[in-house]
Order: sequence, then structure tokens, then C-alpha cells
Amino acid sequence: MELRILKKKEKPIFENLLQLYLHEISYYFPASYDSKMVIFNYDDINKYYDNTNNIIYLIVYGENNDIIGFILVDKNDQEMYIQEIFVLNHYKNQEIGTRAVNKLLDMYKANWTIKSLPNSKPAERFWKRTIKNYTNDNYKVEYVGKYSRAVFTFSNINI
Repeated sequence: MELRILKKKEKPIFENLLQLYLHEISYYFPASYDSKMVIFNYDDINKYYDNTNNIIYLIVYGENNDIIGFILVDKNDQEMYIQEIFVLNHYKNQEIGTRAVNKLLDMYKANWTIKSLPNSKPAERFWKRTIKNYTNDNYKVEYVGKYSRAVFTFSNINI
């Protein structure tokens, strides 16, 4: 498993994955959907194409280097954020998402904020388990907003 920064020529591949992701999360809360174009909309997706502080990592797996998911990362001078993570259903429950997150965290020593998918107990369990194991239980979680969304904060600067 490897993480690879999206190349411009891979933008259509990412956008296909993004549609699968948005369809999946629409189960948990209303996602913006264009019924005439039959696509989901993701606000601010262009910031990932035009800004070095917003990065799309593709999750690449297996002997054939199959693209099986992505992680969206935002960064600024003080903090980094994992905005979204997606792994195709066929590859879930194989620790690939956890390994991808751990690899990403090892790449960037920083103060981190990760917001779990609202209304998704499976997503919250994933983040709680992954962050707890990575930080040796040294993190904070706060529940915010109308969906009581789990927001995890921690630092891996000294890990």
C-alpha cells in the first residue's frame, strides 16, 4: 500500500472515486446532488487542484498498483487536517485505511484535527481506534455541531 499525490492526468480517476464516496456518505446525511447531471457536488473541491496547502493522496494497493481510495489533506502553518478518507468497499476491513492514515501521519509531524463523518458510528469507531493506537491513547475528542460530530485533535510532533 502506498500513498501517492494526485497527478493532473489522474483527476478523472479521483472524480470517479469522489462520486462513489459522496454516494456512500449520503446514507448518513444529505449530500448536495444534481439530479439533472446525476452527480453529487463537493463544495470547494477546486481548492485541491489549485493550492499546495490542500493535497489529494491516492491510496494505491497491490501488485497491479490499483487505485482503491483517497485521502484529502489540508494544512496551514499551525495545523493539519484530514478532511476525507475513502477506501472502496471491497478493500474495507483489511486495515488498509488504518495503514494509509498511519503512513500519512508519519509523513507529517504536526498538530492534527480530524473530523469524523457525521452520524456515522462506523466512521467514528474507525477514527477512535486508529488515532488511539497511533497516539498511544494521547488525543482529545469533542462532539460539535448539529450532528454531534466527533472531532479528534492530537499532536504527533514528538511521536
